Amino acid sequence: MNIFLFKKFSVQPEIVYSEQGAILNVDLSIVSSDPGFLFRNKLSYNYIQIPINLKYQVLERVSVVAGPQIGFLTSAKIKTFESRIEEFNNRASTDENVNKVDYGLNLGFDVKIWRNFSMLINQYLGFRPVFKSEFSEEKNRVTQVSLVYKF
Repeated sequence: MNIFLFKKFSVQPEIVYSEQGAILNVDLSIVSSDPGFLFRNKLSYNYIQIPINLKYQVLERVSVVAGPQIGFLTSAKIKTFESRIEEFNNRASTDENVNKVDYGLNLGFDVKIWRNFSMLINQYLGFRPVFKSEFSEEKNRVTQVSLVYKF
């Protein structure tokens, strides 16, 4: 949805479900006498995101978008694999270690492809650390490519 403020300038509020995550590999053989001791975490996070982008049409078919975004964590899971004992430990929830609210900035552009179809390429830069730990400064970074149909 675009709410036009001027001829080429609009506000584009959205509600988006986002699955995010990372894979973390740590080689512990350097601190262990066991060579090949590998610890691997697969992190999965689900958010309801609310971006409010300002959109400016720079060319007939191209617009730049930028604006704030807030996200609310709906679930967080970790799957852990330790090569030495060859087993997976699936923790159902790690919500207590993850910040429940994420916020940051969207930057990108929208290209009208054909009739009501367009392609949105967007980069989200999170400002808040994902984890509640004072030792962790990891922040969400998401690249999004969307095919959009406008009614």
